[in-house]
Amino acid sequence: MTNFSKILYDLRASLNAQQTVIAYNGPITQDVIEGLGTSLEQHLQLNGANTAIIQRVFAVFIEGMQNILHYSNDKVPDNTKHNALSTGVMTVGYQDEQFHLSFGNGMLNSHIEPMMTQLHRISVMTHEELKNHYKQQRKKDRSELSRGAGLGLFDM
Repeated sequence: MTNFSKILYDLRASLNAQQTVIAYNGPITQDVIEGLGTSLEQHLQLNGANTAIIQRVFAVFIEGMQNILHYSNDKVPDNTKHNALSTGVMTVGYQDEQFHLSFGNGMLNSHIEPMMTQLHRISVMTHEELKNHYKQQRKKDRSELSRGAGLGLFDM
């Protein structure tokens, strides 16, 4: 077995051990999101997930991938359009009767602390507090760091 084959074999074994059903690492485009989304939806249907679960997993998948697309600081050249493509990593797995979706991308050091503060604030909120905060956020002006309404983390 060549070194690359061994690395690939070990990666597959690791993904299987973690019950990862989809993994992607690379440039993110709308076409990539659509293709992976179709694959994810088909996987969920083939494995008997109900419609509500499919919709929830798909919504989180789209939000996470859009976050990479819009906010990743890791870029690769797009020679077809003379600009740069955001890159990131995504995994979807199923373990202990729950889906887990993980997303990652590079970000500027100056953005880490505000993100961690926001994540902590959200993680300690009750369901009712989340609903109220979500409604308040919809009424506010957009952050200069945000390309949306700043609700993605609440949606996820």
